[in-house]
Amino acid sequence: MTWKNKAMIVGAGIGTLAGLGAAMLYIRSVEDSGREEPASIGTGEGLMLVISIFNLIRQVARLAD
Repeated sequence: MTWKNKAMIVGAGIGTLAGLGAAMLYIRSVEDSGREEPASIGTGEGLMLVISIFNLIRQVARLAD
């Protein structure tokens, strides 16, 4: 197995765990607020989330420098 394959597998595992953790935290926050349905995410909040994710990916890409 090459280092590229190992990096892809580790990255996929970390991404999966991070996504599951974020979903669990989101579900817990909705349940703790007493609502039965989550509030819809506005355009501004969604845009800020996407920008934050891209910044995180960019920082990970810079680790090789």
